Amino acid sequence: MQIKWVVATVWLLLSCNAFSQSATSLPANVVADQVTLSADITRVQVDLSKLRTDRIQLEADLAADNSTAVAADKTTLAGDLNNLANDNATESKAEQQLATDAKPVVSADGAAVKVAVTQLNTDIKSDNTSALAADLTAYQNAVKQQNTDRQAIFNVGAQPAGTPTPLPANVQTDQTAVKADAAVVSADQNMVELDVLVIRADRGSNNTTAVTADMATLAADQKTLNTAAGTLNSATRQLDSDAQPILSADSTALKAGDTQLRDDIHADNTSALAADQLAIANAQLQLRADVKNIFGLTRPGFGMPAISRLHPRR
Repeated sequence: MQIKWVVATVWLLLSCNAFSQSATSLPANVVADQVTLSADITRVQVDLSKLRTDRIQLEADLAADNSTAVAADKTTLAGDLNNLANDNATESKAEQQLATDAKPVVSADGAAVKVAVTQLNTDIKSDNTSALAADLTAYQNAVKQQNTDRQAIFNVGAQPAGTPTPLPANVQTDQTAVKADAAVVSADQNMVELDVLVIRADRGSNNTTAVTADMATLAADQKTLNTAAGTLNSATRQLDSDAQPILSADSTALKAGDTQLRDDIHADNTSALAADQLAIANAQLQLRADVKNIFGLTRPGFGMPAISRLHPRR
């Protein structure tokens, strides 16, 4: 059946002309839920920071054999843990409320994807090649809308971005390789999914000769996909290796900040504690910014989405 190649060609053209999608306008209750959740996340982070500082103070007082201070430290830590538990519970409720209020948007996106997949499958079964371009565009748009809305709804409480470390040439080369290999894997995966559609159509028309050929094509395309996935894994490992100097420097800075905080607490240098905590926070932000800058290309869903919702009927 030649329809597979028609679909593959249309899909390739769509891949070369991908565009961004605007998020659905969120209802007021969802926006309010996001504000509440963001505040709750901030409270939990403050609780964790205080717990960390108070734990280090306890270690210092234990080392100094200061039994009176140790008793007070333990009481303080008990209060910290209680506050953390309460704020975690509040955050969890806020997350549930956000999910509940966002359900109409999420459900509508899911329904749109299902409609697009059903129409695509119907037109493939009926060899309606003239409709495939519109079907694939509708499917692509529905998946993009779904992903964009989920990001807009649930990406709450993100830390402010640090300034990423400039990337050396070898890391940039690795990123380019990973991006290219990910595109190949995505295209190969789509071909495998299209093989499944063709098999389903030929089985539906009881064309056993075509099904035999289709199965051979599927096996060959699966082998090609496995090879491409192996190449992508190798490129990703190379990126990870070449990026280690940057990440190691970030980790070293974070460790140094932690050590300085401990030293100042042990030395009872209270005037330095605020600066120490700020240094640790900045080091954490730097590490997050560099990880995102380096590995953002390998995030799930990179490139065109595979038609993963289509499965063969045995």
